[in-house]
Amino acid sequence: MADGSGFFKRIRSDFEYRTYFNSTVSFFASIVFAGYNIFLGAVYETVWNIGIAAYYVLLVGVRAFVGFKEIRLRKSELPDAEKEEIRKNIFIVQSVLLFVIDLALTGPITIMVMKAKALIIPKFPQSPLRLIPFLKSLQRQ
Repeated sequence: MADGSGFFKRIRSDFEYRTYFNSTVSFFASIVFAGYNIFLGAVYETVWNIGIAAYYVLLVGVRAFVGFKEIRLRKSELPDAEKEEIRKNIFIVQSVLLFVIDLALTGPITIMVMKAKALIIPKFPQSPLRLIPFLKSLQRQ
């Protein structure tokens, strides 16, 4: 347990480590969510899911860009003042890219508002609480 408590202690006390850890978790969660929406869009042929997947793929691209730039900066032997100037430029590029990505969300939002999103009624329960009535209904058939 000492190893686990050391991890949580470092998460609480080290801001930089916590930031990198949370960014990494968020990065991989976005990849999973993009894959999930690509799967749903392909299986159910819904434009809405493909649009949301495109948004998450672009978001993952921006996060990867920022992450790789930061890794290269950390490995470089530039003076701290120059590194900060480069980080400011990266921040500006990231901000512009995120704005463009937000504009790309207008497609899925329009589809949702116009109620053009396909309604998918799955053949299996979506939550564990619905599993018992679902299984009972199968027994009756």
